Amino acid sequence: MQKSQKKKQEENVLETSEGLIQYFLKIGNKIYENQNYGIGILVIISVFIGGFLYYRYLQEDETKEAQKNMIQAVFYFESDSIAKALNGDGNNMGFSEIADEYSFTAPGKLAYFYAGACYMKMRDFSNAITYFDNFESDDILIQARTYALIGDCYMELGDYTSASNYYEKASEYKPNQAFSPTYYTKAALAYELNKEYTYASSCYESIIEKFPDSPEISTAKKEKARLDILANQ
Repeated sequence: MQKSQKKKQEENVLETSEGLIQYFLKIGNKIYENQNYGIGILVIISVFIGGFLYYRYLQEDETKEAQKNMIQAVFYFESDSIAKALNGDGNNMGFSEIADEYSFTAPGKLAYFYAGACYMKMRDFSNAITYFDNFESDDILIQARTYALIGDCYMELGDYTSASNYYEKASEYKPNQAFSPTYYTKAALAYELNKEYTYASSCYESIIEKFPDSPEISTAKKEKARLDILANQ
């Protein structure tokens, strides 16, 4: 138990630049006691620390630049000027360029989501999927929503198998009563369109078992009964 706690503390230390520096200096002090190779190792550590700090400096600078570029792109998006939001206006970057240029920053990652939304509004569902697939978030709502949007794109493309897979991913990502039943319902529809009635029924069963107090419970019971009949024909 003590070992696992110590390991967890070390992992937490390594999550910050300051903690990482102290960690390597601690190692360096131990290695320095061995005069045969200690100096060489310390040089390597010093170079690594210098490079790491420079990388963090550049990353912070790029984050500010990305945030600045996002402001105009978001304005165009909210104004329904989708082409300018996606591709820029000649003076300001659009979401696609921000995503490509600043992909390792938080605004750059968010630009992938916005670019996917732009392509979806333009009914270019293949490109929408590409950008949505490159977006990642730990947020309880937006990541699940992204999976569901990918499912919507596949539905528009007539790929019901991929659609059902993504709807189920949305349903099962940090499940909650507010949104998971809706995503399960979408998955059930995709399965039914693919004539996979048993799988469709199982989606409604998930709603019944996991979210008995949800507003969708009555519909889920009726739809499950109907699909069970179809599955047994």
